[in-house]
Amino acid sequence: PALGVYMFDKKTRPVIVPNATAPKASTLRFTLTNRKQSLSASAILQDGEFIVEAGSQARLQWEGQGGRETGYATLHEELRKSGVLKANGDHCIFTQNYAFKSTSAAAAIVNGRSSNGTTAWRLNGNAMTYKEWEAEQLALTR
Repeated sequence: PALGVYMFDKKTRPVIVPNATAPKASTLRFTLTNRKQSLSASAILQDGEFIVEAGSQARLQWEGQGGRETGYATLHEELRKSGVLKANGDHCIFTQNYAFKSTSAAAAIVNGRSSNGTTAWRLNGNAMTYKEWEAEQLALTR
């Protein structure tokens, strides 16, 4: 971690079963919908990680600018090779929960291009973006 090398960190997570006694923040679910690519993904925020849930869809190939040289393009390819992303028709499916350090990293993998995760992810059942939700949380702590 001191060198910023996280390649040995395990990023897959077990399936999370909602607990009635768990604090509300640990079960917040966010969704990302890309109508143009017919993609839908869900994620939860837990212990400072943004965990995209198994069954979520992602773009089949990286299509973003910069081609295969970008970090997210490399990650997309690694997730396909490792089986976390599995081809399913014209898109991929997350075969297991996968933890990202940021909403933007998660959105980029789902969309197959660089994405602003704070505006792409929305609170489930609500039009509020992650950015708006985060600002609301900060206002509540003041």
